[in-house]
Amino acid sequence: LKHHIHLPESDPNLSARLTFDPKLISFTPQIQSVLNLYFRRGGFPHLLDIQPDSLWLELLRTDIIQKAIYKDLADLYRVTDPATLEKLFLYLAQSTSGIINITSVSTQIKLNRTTLNQYLQYLKNTLLVHSLPKYSNYPKEVLKSQEKIHLIDPGLAHLAIAPPHSALLETSLASLLLRQSIEHLYYWRDNYEVDFVAVQNQKLIPLEVKSSP
Repeated sequence: LKHHIHLPESDPNLSARLTFDPKLISFTPQIQSVLNLYFRRGGFPHLLDIQPDSLWLELLRTDIIQKAIYKDLADLYRVTDPATLEKLFLYLAQSTSGIINITSVSTQIKLNRTTLNQYLQYLKNTLLVHSLPKYSNYPKEVLKSQEKIHLIDPGLAHLAIAPPHSALLETSLASLLLRQSIEHLYYWRDNYEVDFVAVQNQKLIPLEVKSSP
């Protein structure tokens, strides 16, 4: 990444905070089990032990779709068409960790770009989703870049057609990184892709997410 866009050296302090502790290797089976549960159920404590899955999903839908979208967002922003807002959220849920094209999304959910951008901002404001711009040395290019969308919680992806394991893993790491003391977080794509580019003290660290069976 540095070679291609002439970035400064990575911040060693940030690298240290994100380094995996070797002592945890002996707990790999337990960690994998908990991680798989997190991917499947997300991090909502009051719903974690709900059985069966169909009831858990229904309660999650009630909490997020009915309360957050049809009540909270509709009241707060005076949304007159919450059904379309729901459609946008479900589209993003299915596309988590993906780069979205506003024109394409506008066509698919039949919503003009202005309203679409407003609805997208509403979802960001309520922390249901967050987005990463593409890194560039030029601020104008950052502002014009297509955004990479991440759900705030991987469990929410199951309200739509759940994306692949790799997407849930990347979205989970995005939530973790956004809770760190990182000044800015981006992605990078130009013939190749880097999932995250973290900026701290004018230094960068690229992070690529990989998983294996």
